[in-house]
Amino acid sequence: MRRVADKLGISAMSLYTYVPGKAELIELMVDSIAAETPLEPHVGTVRARLENIARQQWAEFGRHPWLLQVDSSRPPLGPGVSDRYEWQLAAVEGLGLSDLEMDQTLTLLVSVVAGPARAARAAQRTNESSGMSDRGWWEINAPLLEKVMDGGRFPLSGRVGQNVGELYNGASASTLSFEFGLARVLDGIEQLIASK
Repeated sequence: MRRVADKLGISAMSLYTYVPGKAELIELMVDSIAAETPLEPHVGTVRARLENIARQQWAEFGRHPWLLQVDSSRPPLGPGVSDRYEWQLAAVEGLGLSDLEMDQTLTLLVSVVAGPARAARAAQRTNESSGMSDRGWWEINAPLLEKVMDGGRFPLSGRVGQNVGELYNGASASTLSFEFGLARVLDGIEQLIASK
């Protein structure tokens, strides 16, 4: 609260006349960010609409990685969050899904985005704190991994780990995980809708 007050050029006590505490301030920030991106009318297939929602969320986490640390079990009920939820639901309205399935479809979609976004943020922090890129880490640790991952004892993990490590230039690839997970979830949602 003190840092926010300093940025605004007011005293911390003055800030409390506008916002009762840190939790309320975070809720206002989350709601403000939810209203950042224009909510254009949905077009295209359901897959295209849901993909648009996911990519919008992915970009938002990239712009505001601190959102990944906010407890979303009780989302703020401000106009930004409420408008976005209404817009997201409109993407799956009229497809034969129950209200529960509509909500769970969106919950699943956001979780598929949040996991790789958290991993990307963690990798970024690790790179910054260690002063070493994933590629640099991989180059240093590859010889050790070759020794530890004996092909006789670990034939699958040794082979797969080496191949994907070379492709990733590191231990993981968050963007690839996001793309892969999003495609598989969209496949499943399309099957669910087709079964209605």
